[in-house]
Amino acid sequence: MKHAGELGFRPSHATKGDLELVHQGRRQIVYLNRKRLVSQVIAVIVAPWSPVDELCGVPGVTFKGGYHHSSNMRTFPKRLNGGRDEIHYGYSVECADQTSFARLLDTI
Repeated sequence: MKHAGELGFRPSHATKGDLELVHQGRRQIVYLNRKRLVSQVIAVIVAPWSPVDELCGVPGVTFKGGYHHSSNMRTFPKRLNGGRDEIHYGYSVECADQTSFARLLDTI
């Protein structure tokens, strides 16, 4: 099983809630929701232009629907989400285990 570093993803920015992972060669960015790791869930936030249907075709990856919003996802676009200020957003997909996480990163 490969880990994020072996797949070319490197941490570039970390906050209490999110870890930004960047693939330098493909210029892809994903965020790992660190709050969900406490409950043993690997939640990965992908850009809103990501092909979610294709990513959910990866064994062990599921999508619950809707957007995930966080001011820490500094490279993603912003939109209004019920407040008066725009906030960064993306899609949250869940990986069943480390193997499905690696498959997801390899597919992005």
